[in-house]
Amino acid sequence: MYYALTSEEMKECDSFTIKNLRPSIELMETAGTNFYDEIIKYINKNEKILVVAGGGGNGGDALVAARHLYNNGYNVETFISSSHLKEETLINKNRYNGKLISYDEFLKNDYDVIVDGLLGANLSVQINEKTKAIINTINDKKARVFSIDIASGIDASSGKNLGAFV
Repeated sequence: MYYALTSEEMKECDSFTIKNLRPSIELMETAGTNFYDEIIKYINKNEKILVVAGGGGNGGDALVAARHLYNNGYNVETFISSSHLKEETLINKNRYNGKLISYDEFLKNDYDVIVDGLLGANLSVQINEKTKAIINTINDKKARVFSIDIASGIDASSGKNLGAFV
C-alpha cells in the first residue's frame, strides 16, 4: 500500500524543505526534471505535445519539463494560463525557448499528448470559470494526458471535484 500526503502535509513538507534544505527554484527544477524523465518512457519525438502550465508552482514544474522536452528534440508547444506567475514560475518561463501559444491556438490545434501542469496538489477551493474552460478544453482533446502531481481540479486531501477536473 502507498501512503499519499494530504494537501496540508505536502505544504508542510515543501515549507520545511525550502526553509531548511533547498530553495524553491531547485525543488521546481527537480520536480520538472523527474517528470520529464518519466514521461519520455511513454511518448515519442514525432508526437505533438502540449504543455499546459498554470501560474503557480505546478506551472513552474511544467515549464521545466517543457524545457527538457524542447531541448531534447520533442515536438512541444506550451500554453500558460495566467499572466500572474509565481517568481520561480516566471524564471522557468524565461528559461524555456520553445513555442508559447495563445488560448485560441490551444483551442484549434490537435495534440497527441497533453501535460497537465495547470493546478497542483495545494488546490482546495472551487475553480473559476476560466480554469473550468481550460480543463474542459483539455478533456475535449483526443490526447493522452499526463498530470503533474495530481489531475487539475481535484482536491488532493479529499479527492473531491472542485468544479471541473482533468
